[in-house]
Amino acid sequence: MDRIKFIFKNHGLPMELSVLPHVESSFQVNAYSSAGAAGIWQFTRGTGRLFMKVGYDVDERRDPILSTTAAAKLLKKNFRELKSWPLAITAYNHGLRGMMRGKKRFGPQLVDIINGYRSRTFGFASQNFYAEFLAALHVVKNKEKYFPNLNIASPKRIQSVRFDKFIDIVTVMDRFGMSRGEVALHNPALRRPVISGQKRIPRGFVFQAPHDWSRNLEAKYKTIPASYKHERQIRSKWYTVHRGDTLSAIALRFRTSVTKLKRMNNIRSRNRIYVGQVLRLPQNRRGSSIVLADYKSRTRYLGKVETVQYRVRRNDNLSKIAGRFNTNPLDLAVLNRISDPDMLYPGQNLNIPKAIKKARISPSVRTPEKKKENFIFQCQIWMYFVIFLCLLKLI
Repeated sequence: MDRIKFIFKNHGLPMELSVLPHVESSFQVNAYSSAGAAGIWQFTRGTGRLFMKVGYDVDERRDPILSTTAAAKLLKKNFRELKSWPLAITAYNHGLRGMMRGKKRFGPQLVDIINGYRSRTFGFASQNFYAEFLAALHVVKNKEKYFPNLNIASPKRIQSVRFDKFIDIVTVMDRFGMSRGEVALHNPALRRPVISGQKRIPRGFVFQAPHDWSRNLEAKYKTIPASYKHERQIRSKWYTVHRGDTLSAIALRFRTSVTKLKRMNNIRSRNRIYVGQVLRLPQNRRGSSIVLADYKSRTRYLGKVETVQYRVRRNDNLSKIAGRFNTNPLDLAVLNRISDPDMLYPGQNLNIPKAIKKARISPSVRTPEKKKENFIFQCQIWMYFVIFLCLLKLI
């Protein structure tokens, strides 16, 4: 709380505003709302990106200090535009543009705006946000009355160091003597891909640890060998959903699980994927998303086969084509020297094993024998149907 008040003081804001997180999140660092707002100040992604870094590896909305600086800037901007703290505080919840429209139509008094302003988004939460702030402020100022004998823990001292390179979390754990959980606890801005090791801690990140945890954190950072400091982040792998795709089929194709795909893409059980959606794929240990069979061993397995040409159509992928011709996607990839299955394009010519193609197509060809069997079967069906009608008339 002392650091929050210090930040607000530097921005020339009233100290009373420091109680707003009581209303927003009850000071829960890992708080998330149904609208996707995060952190103690409950910034949405759109608003958060105006003041902070919100990405796949780092989400500064979850950092109490960085998000406090962002909240100070936003509150200061709201007050500069609205010239009223009740309106500026309400705008923190409802949005600056909405409150400007309300002020323009109904004047500068919040009560008049609440009574007259009608908007789909200006509901119960926004209308009562300022009242909730006043209630929280009253409780904080009278905490001895409402919470007698309350013991408030003293703030923990921390130390920090700014990383000038990309670093794997395993290296940090080893050099700083911290567990994975401890790194996550003291650096809440680091997201799951970084904590799990799929991504590196990004360059420019201010790493934090308790002051009494490790002596001179910056000195320890300098002892990390240059070979453990990287110039680039681990690249992510993406897949664009095509018509007919399912999560299970995508997971099978890229040798992962549906659970991992859901977790990495924030897909809930009731959600469905849709055509054109871009999914992030988990990386394997080599940093590649799909493990194709070794070309030499797979080529020896295929041997010299006679092939036919197939022209790739729109929304085709290796799995669909392989299923159509009763073959294996890996065989098609090796046969056509495809290292990235996502790089297929309409009009591309692929080699399909001829023997497999015939085996797949032959059952669907209507030979005379097949036509004769179908005709006999249809005649039997009609005969049974006529007998059934006659029995009904007799009854």
